[in-house]
Amino acid sequence: LGIDGHIIALDIDPLAPALQIADRRYMVPRLSSPNYIPTLLEICRREQVQLIFPLIDPDIPMLARHRAALEATGARLAVSRRRLPRWWATSG
Repeated sequence: LGIDGHIIALDIDPLAPALQIADRRYMVPRLSSPNYIPTLLEICRREQVQLIFPLIDPDIPMLARHRAALEATGARLAVSRRRLPRWWATSG
């Protein structure tokens, strides 16, 4: 992709398109699983993730709620710090 660095993709589906172009791939629990955020935190620490860029809208509220923990790993979350629209904030 012409990007300096590595792309690490996460998904619940091993056939997800993003996994096909990633340098490293991880299968993760569903967003609704209590293990979702702990799994992301572990991957961020292990891989020294610098940027988290969600590709689907349902991830945004969950990631935003856990911004502090995610960013404590050294990663930056590519989600606006502005107040999320109400329909996002109540969906995830």
